[in-house]
Amino acid sequence: MATPIAKHSQLFAYNAESLEHSSFESIDAMMLNFSATKSYWLNTYDISNVKELQSVVVRNKFDEFHVKLIKDQFHPNKIVVLEHSLFIGINTLHISKEDLTTEQMNFVVTKNFVWSMQEKKGDHFDWIRVLLAKDTSLVRKKKADYLLYYLLESIIDNYTAGFAKTRDSYHSESLESLKNGGPKLVQQIEERKNNISLIKKHVGSYRDMVLKLERVTLEGFKTSYFSELREQANSLLADLDYEIKELDGAINLFFSIQGHKLNEVMKTLTLFSVIFIPLTFIAGIYGMNFSNIPLIANDKGYFVIIGLMLLITAISLYLFKRKHWF
Repeated sequence: MATPIAKHSQLFAYNAESLEHSSFESIDAMMLNFSATKSYWLNTYDISNVKELQSVVVRNKFDEFHVKLIKDQFHPNKIVVLEHSLFIGINTLHISKEDLTTEQMNFVVTKNFVWSMQEKKGDHFDWIRVLLAKDTSLVRKKKADYLLYYLLESIIDNYTAGFAKTRDSYHSESLESLKNGGPKLVQQIEERKNNISLIKKHVGSYRDMVLKLERVTLEGFKTSYFSELREQANSLLADLDYEIKELDGAINLFFSIQGHKLNEVMKTLTLFSVIFIPLTFIAGIYGMNFSNIPLIANDKGYFVIIGLMLLITAISLYLFKRKHWF
């Protein structure tokens, strides 16, 4: 059964002189009476009760096309401009070291009203409530468009903070772990690349949404604020691209180190082979079943051959050392 949205909704009515905070006991109480001298922010957790969300649209005489947009709960980032309002849908990404999870956020905006709808309880917007409580804050002096800027800035700020946190945690591993790592380390790097690529996809979609928002024409709605969001998104995208290049470099370094180790092993084996090839040849000659092999009947022949083998080994080692092969 869908949860009643009234108990998960809060209304803030504010201007430079005052701030009013309201909550609701039932859907019937969510009949909003707007004053031309104030701006309003309605924040709702839990978008599962589509019927009641649509009821709020109808009760407050918003454009009924919002009913259809709200009904399609989960969709990629989009902006729909209507006659006196606009709808914004954003599929946000929560970034943590353990996992990446998505959350749908929808916004209905008019010149003096913002309705933010969130899929999950616990959000990005606590710091905005703190600002609203301060009568000296700029958001209290501005209209709903500036509040929307803050709400959208919270999303990109959380992308940036979440990415920075996971990056610092990941880079806390030393280069020594890379040198000694095995296939499991390569798998971890690939998983990290996949996560970064997913973050990049969401940030890129967010930036495209902001670009559309900058071109919106709506009475009483200023779009000049949103260029700052575009710059923040571009900056984060540049950091993500740099991180992907670093990860590619780490994988290349890993395989270079593994190749170097393999070359060292092959070099050592080759040196041993070069030393033992002539010794094996001599041993093979004296292992043949012939009676006229030199020194075969000599009492000191064994020691002479052993001495010859040691001499060949010493000469080989001397030559290898002189050529800096080891």
